[in-house]
Amino acid sequence: MPDDIINIDDEGRLIATARVRDRLRQRHGPWRVVPSVDNLIVLQRLDPGTSAPATATARAMLCGDINGTAPLIDIINFIASSRWTGVLSIVSAEVAQSIYFKRGDVKAASSNRRQDRLGDIIYRFGGATKEQLDNALREAGSGRKIGKVLVEKGVLNAHRLWQFIRTQIEEIFYSVLIIKEGQFFFYPRSDDEFHTNLTLSTQNLLMEGVRRVDEVAVFREKLPSARVVVALHQPQPTEVKLEQNEEKVLSFVNGIRTLEDIARESALGEFETTRILFNLLRSRFVAVVKEADIRDGLGVIDERLGNVIETFNSIFRKIYGEVSRKGKVSSLRAGLDAFFAGTSGFGELFASVHIGPEGDLDPGALLANLERATADNKVDFLYQGLNELLFFELFAAGETLDRAEEENLQRVLNDLFRELSSASDGA
Repeated sequence: MPDDIINIDDEGRLIATARVRDRLRQRHGPWRVVPSVDNLIVLQRLDPGTSAPATATARAMLCGDINGTAPLIDIINFIASSRWTGVLSIVSAEVAQSIYFKRGDVKAASSNRRQDRLGDIIYRFGGATKEQLDNALREAGSGRKIGKVLVEKGVLNAHRLWQFIRTQIEEIFYSVLIIKEGQFFFYPRSDDEFHTNLTLSTQNLLMEGVRRVDEVAVFREKLPSARVVVALHQPQPTEVKLEQNEEKVLSFVNGIRTLEDIARESALGEFETTRILFNLLRSRFVAVVKEADIRDGLGVIDERLGNVIETFNSIFRKIYGEVSRKGKVSSLRAGLDAFFAGTSGFGELFASVHIGPEGDLDPGALLANLERATADNKVDFLYQGLNELLFFELFAAGETLDRAEEENLQRVLNDLFRELSSASDGA
């Protein structure tokens, strides 16, 4: 028997699995069975020692099964039209989400899905880096709200946080509309129970949500998931003029980033980025490369990652060669050893990695470290780590060379960058 089942025998006794008993212990106390449809059992919490409901407005006014998307849309539309105040709770498998209405308009939303947490919303929409979010989460663990921590640290301002809270409500609302199986319950509440000034038009949210549901079905034919990778199409069209956000999204397309990465770095969100990339696909500005691996966003460790490492290695060899010809390589190597010993953000990537005799890095060691790394997006982790090393190496080389030698090195690197760019355009 599955571990989330309650069995009712022919004498009305409830037999629960260990997992269910663990969950019910958290809600110990008296409950009343509320009348409901045949295939649902609804319980109402009572005040201990009395037969009165724990809250006077705890009765369920609506409840039922979700079968397809349209019935739930109709229920939300009915709540808005009736200008009801209360909470619509939706349960689908292990997912529990709620939308809070005041006189028919949406005031708040909650969800137990990780991707609906405010911190995850801020990260996915480009409001904070993974490191900034992790640091804030550690401080928020003491009972402080993560949004307040990010504002105190200067990562966000109050207005930006307000926008992310609004986005969180919208994203939960839109995700509810695509639930096809589960149960819903509507509980009335009093107006004075709401303590937020934020109000969203339910009718506007419904219209936008329905539009998204329809459009996503079309987008997924070309862009099947947020882990799909796109690259610049060659040649680029010249007769089509792009809008500002289209140019913004296009600037992040490099054949390595996933749709999810581009959505975060452009701060446009997954839906808007998907819509823009779909249009760029149709206009032949971009082309789908492959879908990255679902498990960790890396994709198989293939030649693309090797190419990234070799691109950086070719630059490292040039820098090393210039410094070596000036007889100052020992100073550069000492600086690089200090970099590897002291780096914190990319310690997993550079663990036991050393500069080779020509100034390059061992691709096998880097890829082995990458596979073991805990980074969410390992392709970006690799690129950012190598980029930081490059910036440091340029700085260290500049400290060992005089001005004329540094300018000569910069000319050599500019030539190399142009060669790499031409090779990429011709690929």
